[in-house]
Amino acid sequence: IIASGDGFKASLFAKNGDVVALTDRDVWIVHPTQPPRATLVDLKDTPMSAAVAENAERAVVLTRGGQLAVLRLDGSIERTIDAVARDKRSELSLSADGRVASLETVDASDVWARLYDLDTGKALGAAKGMRARLHEKGAYVITSHGVYSPDGAPVVESSDSAEEGVWIGDRAVYFLGDELRLVDAPKKATVRLTAACPAREGGYSYVDRLTKRAVRLCRDRAIAHRSDAPSNAP
Repeated sequence: IIASGDGFKASLFAKNGDVVALTDRDVWIVHPTQPPRATLVDLKDTPMSAAVAENAERAVVLTRGGQLAVLRLDGSIERTIDAVARDKRSELSLSADGRVASLETVDASDVWARLYDLDTGKALGAAKGMRARLHEKGAYVITSHGVYSPDGAPVVESSDSAEEGVWIGDRAVYFLGDELRLVDAPKKATVRLTAACPAREGGYSYVDRLTKRAVRLCRDRAIAHRSDAPSNAP
């Protein structure tokens, strides 16, 4: 369908089957099932990273010059936003409805998730931490240091660094040390469940959104909790 002499450095699939592909010079939106088969988006700057909404035909691209370009999947540019992006490898994430974007930036020794309203182009606030993941409607964000409102106000916060979190409905689900934490963001309520491997041997952890289970794999066993668990019964 499309080939590039520059090579593609990122390819992101949209729910409608389109693909947002980045080269060192261009952004292409590929439409595998309908003409035109590919649309070139001219941002007049080098694309660095991108994110695609899970439930909306919208994408956002960070350029080398520190702008966020908000795109429709037909290739049209809705707006550009001047963003704080001192680290050119900054990670982007997008709410499922495509209305709020998070841009990871470095300020001195701290990492921040800076949130932007893509409908208005306005900066909303900043939440401390990395590996930001947005609530499906952009109402909250999980980072390595907790759960925050878009203005940066903490719902729950920790000085320790957590593993990457996942949203299941209104609950933020993430592992922090030997615990699994389930944070009901609207209610500001936290359930803490034990997830320690024997003899503190460590383990591999993941959250499965489909089965709504959080699992830690130890050397000879698995510890599993449901994301809606009311108590610490694995």
